[in-house]
Amino acid sequence: MKEVDIKKREFFKAVGGISVLSLLTSCEADVYSLPEKKPPVPGAEKWYEGEEKYIKSVCGQCPVNCGIIVRVVEGRAVKIMGNPAASPNRGVLGPKGNSGIMTLYDPDRIKHPLKRVGKRGEGKWEKISWDEAIKIVAQKLKEKVEKGESRKIAILCGRPKGFTRELFERFADVLGTPNFYDFFEKSYSPRPILEAMREAFGVWDLPGFDSQKTQYILSLGSAMFESTCHGIRFARAVYEIRYRYPARRGKIVQVDPFLSATGSQADEWIPIKPGKYDVFALGIANVLISENMYDRDFVEKKTEGFERFGEIAREYTPERVEKETGVPAHDIVRIAREMWNSRPSISLVDERSTSTTNGLHIACLSLCLNALLGSINSPGGLVLRPPIKFSNWKDVKRKTKERKIPFADLPDSDVDTFLFYYMNPVYSEPAGERWAKLLEKADFVVSFSPFEDETSLFADIILPDHTYLERFEDAQSFSSIPFAGFGIRKPVVYPLYDTKNTGDTIILIAKEMGFEDEFYWEDFEEAVKERLKNFDIDEVEEKGWWEDPEKKWADFDKFRFCSHLPPHEPEWKGDGLYLLPYKSTTYGEGSGANIPYLMELSARIKMLPAYMSYETFVEISPELAEKLKLSNFERVYVVSDTGKIKAKVLIKEGVPPDVVLVELGRGHKAFGRFAKGRGANPREIIVPLKSIVGNLALWTTRVKIEKA
Repeated sequence: MKEVDIKKREFFKAVGGISVLSLLTSCEADVYSLPEKKPPVPGAEKWYEGEEKYIKSVCGQCPVNCGIIVRVVEGRAVKIMGNPAASPNRGVLGPKGNSGIMTLYDPDRIKHPLKRVGKRGEGKWEKISWDEAIKIVAQKLKEKVEKGESRKIAILCGRPKGFTRELFERFADVLGTPNFYDFFEKSYSPRPILEAMREAFGVWDLPGFDSQKTQYILSLGSAMFESTCHGIRFARAVYEIRYRYPARRGKIVQVDPFLSATGSQADEWIPIKPGKYDVFALGIANVLISENMYDRDFVEKKTEGFERFGEIAREYTPERVEKETGVPAHDIVRIAREMWNSRPSISLVDERSTSTTNGLHIACLSLCLNALLGSINSPGGLVLRPPIKFSNWKDVKRKTKERKIPFADLPDSDVDTFLFYYMNPVYSEPAGERWAKLLEKADFVVSFSPFEDETSLFADIILPDHTYLERFEDAQSFSSIPFAGFGIRKPVVYPLYDTKNTGDTIILIAKEMGFEDEFYWEDFEEAVKERLKNFDIDEVEEKGWWEDPEKKWADFDKFRFCSHLPPHEPEWKGDGLYLLPYKSTTYGEGSGANIPYLMELSARIKMLPAYMSYETFVEISPELAEKLKLSNFERVYVVSDTGKIKAKVLIKEGVPPDVVLVELGRGHKAFGRFAKGRGANPREIIVPLKSIVGNLALWTTRVKIEKA
């Protein structure tokens, strides 16, 4: 931001004061104007009175990383809008992005480095300087390395992409620990889809979708219009496919165990038994192959393993699939024919689709349907995005070839030193109490959170990060855009408190430990710009976003049909009703509960008054309510083999009698005044079961409902 002489404010007041005063006294005050008396913010003295700017950056409220334009008045961020130049959102913004101002000005942000003075979990701290905090962390890590105990260090980074994530991984390499974990290691992550993409194409990336040219979308349980990374882009695409050509209206079919928000927006909702999307997909494949409705040219030239796949698919006749899934055989036949005759058509899954233990099978079979339909790297189909050609940092050598401990097994390991960056497993992992017990007895814990979340409560040192509106970094989107693109996130305001960009903090710790050669930059901004040498950084900053001007797709050698057949039966623990925890539109990867706007919106989506925003509801069918003699808003316990939570009944159409729904995001034991102690966390009663790919599944538990 441009430096302005401090005296300019006084000059403006002296020269313009009379005219401004006359304006204020000659008309009514604008209800949207800033109040005359405003609390000071850092850097405000460098702005003219009444001066405003529109600064382009990238949202950080979820992994999609939408482009944003922030209105800043006198050094204060007052409004966030979408950037039309950014591919993931093209000028629109979802509720999480719109609420970013509340993250910046949250009254419960951690304002400076903290050192624990009480017992772990008590939340008793003393303020320390950055120099002292960095020295403490560097010394503890150095002692661990010198003792030959690097493998007891774990670094947990809750970001799926970006140079900050890569910086943490580099730090793990120089420390000599194999135990680096990112967003993909967590429960309820898109890891099954990534593994399916690796098996099918040999690439570790989510697919893109040329969705605006699609004519038929078969969604296998995806939260397309709710919490998925496809959200905003697909919402725009759906308008196009429904209304661009009035004579040929596109169609969306949602296959889901319950009538979700996505199902309510689809053209058709097909109820299915929980976790049975893979069997349903094989039923569709059966019809496509038996009726010769598949792209023979693509299958013969660009795939392998089709014969084996076809043999298995022929066993899953529509009649057999009806018995296993509950979907009528005639609907299976009809949908298969509609998909073929409506091409280009796609099959779509996301992290909710794959939240059962058989998530990999579901993801693989969804890809197989796209292959049969010839909808891979074709207009209106699933596409492979080329990697972005960033420059490289200087290489560092890994100091260990030891295999890392699976993330799900960490609570039972001998790891005793932890660094947490935007990962809060005490709250967000199934049976998070396991993590609390692990951290209670840990040797050393560091958190980089800007908020006192449940995991940070167990930290010895907290090194608070800037919010995303205060820091400089790259922003690589986790969206389903069909071509390469990224943004630059930059400060739109001066930091409000004594916080620090975590990229800068890691560089300082590494240098304090003697790793100047490996961390050779002056600061993280210099490290980011080294990776962006192939780009015109000034132009990217000016636009806020870069994308491939030629919109190319990445080529692939062969598509490999799914080898995980026959389908794997999803595993459920306990007796009774299927517990299906779900994310709403307002859920922000564990955050969001500290933003009243999002919580109130979540209540309004359920057609509930705002004062019920922080309640946890167990959503059940009218039939189940009648059977258990329950009424709306009655307090009950939801009981599993591992514990119970308290909730209020919400009777809802579109929920099967053997299913209960509980929204994720409430039940925090920390995280500020707006979140702490409000509602219940359904993860506390989830039985932790590993999926095929090793992460913990979210839909694993059967429960009972008892009156409170």
